[in-house]
Amino acid sequence: MDTHSLIKIGRFGYNFQDNGTFEIRVNANFQTCFLPLKEFFVIINDGTIRFVVMEELYLKGARLTGRFQDPEIIPELKRSEKAWLALDPQTYDSLALPQKELIGSDLICQDEKIGTITDIFNNSAQDILVVTLDQDEKSIMIPDVAEYVISKDYDSNRVIVKNIQGLIDL
Repeated sequence: MDTHSLIKIGRFGYNFQDNGTFEIRVNANFQTCFLPLKEFFVIINDGTIRFVVMEELYLKGARLTGRFQDPEIIPELKRSEKAWLALDPQTYDSLALPQKELIGSDLICQDEKIGTITDIFNNSAQDILVVTLDQDEKSIMIPDVAEYVISKDYDSNRVIVKNIQGLIDL
């Protein structure tokens, strides 16, 4: 298994506690999706991959918090510059993630449907909405950030956006 075949789901927060717990920065919309899982991978900045099993994984306030079954990896994580929690593609695809529900949703800009979301992927910084425009079937990519995405209505299958003319013109 190499780092390119794994999907990063969150970054370690580097506030490791004496009792072995740590925090993972994960998009708040997805935190509860990972709670039932026990097996993960850890990708350390130099490309090192470690398979880990969680002893516990829970929400503490708005943060995903965990503890490894085998805490041997913690000193290595403390020395690293960056480390991510990751999943293999099969496990990731089996999860009922909120982002998957957006595929097929209408893209609305200035109260007008301008396209359909055909795919969503994560570029390690944020989710990217892939949209096929109605007018010319051209595909564009829109970062799922407040600069562009105003709201997501899962019940009505609509995503309302702003400031995307520059992306359309590219």
